[in-house]
Amino acid sequence: MKSNSEEERIKSVEKWESIESKELVRFFNDYLFRIRNWSKGRSARYFTKNDVNVFKGISLENPNNFNFIQPYRINHYFTENYNSDINRKIDLNTIEFPFQLDQLIINGKRFFEYFHFYSKHIMNIENQEYILENLGGNNTRAKGILKTLNSYEGRNRTGDRYVRNIFDCSILYYLDKFGTYDLDKAVEKFFLWAYSLRVELHSVQLASIDNLGMKNNGIFRIIRESIDTKDIRQKNIDFPKNNRGTKIDDIISHFKTLNNWTIND
Repeated sequence: MKSNSEEERIKSVEKWESIESKELVRFFNDYLFRIRNWSKGRSARYFTKNDVNVFKGISLENPNNFNFIQPYRINHYFTENYNSDINRKIDLNTIEFPFQLDQLIINGKRFFEYFHFYSKHIMNIENQEYILENLGGNNTRAKGILKTLNSYEGRNRTGDRYVRNIFDCSILYYLDKFGTYDLDKAVEKFFLWAYSLRVELHSVQLASIDNLGMKNNGIFRIIRESIDTKDIRQKNIDFPKNNRGTKIDDIISHFKTLNNWTIND
């Protein structure tokens, strides 16, 4: 945080310390670490001290002045200059640094801002209200899926929570890159992709979602490499041939509605 003022350093540390340690660890482990690794085709079961390089940062004062640092330097100083301009005292506008989940981390206050930026988005994902509000008034299928995920009988089992986590991670990663554009279609696609595990497997383990998440042709890799939402909409889903899950009747109902799907019970 060499280039940051003492006031900025204090504010960054205070914000960091204001977060309960359990929540901080959970946000890193269950979302940021997993999305960053899965998008690169890497395993992401547990975030440990051996994985800190996933969040290894770059210094904007790097004397080598590598070419790849330049876009980050431009974004950083433009954001700083815009927010500190005297005109902000008049129009009261500010802009946030344009973070992306899979971007290189910038050392100093931007790292703390990165975490706080995404902690707010994670909480929006988890309480569902933000997503429901941005689905639009006409799409009842996506809304119905979200309501089912919050209410079906087996939702609180360990395996079901794993599946919900990878579904929520996919939504977060999508929103981060494309915003709410075509969000209803994305919800349907990610539901079919993630919950195929719950239908196919009698017991869902952490290894199950990890293997799904890091697939080279999986959702996270596609989101990372896509430049248009149609790349995601056109993704083919391998549907389960058998139903080995229990307490998922409502889940099965959505599968059948979305795909005219038949299943061997």
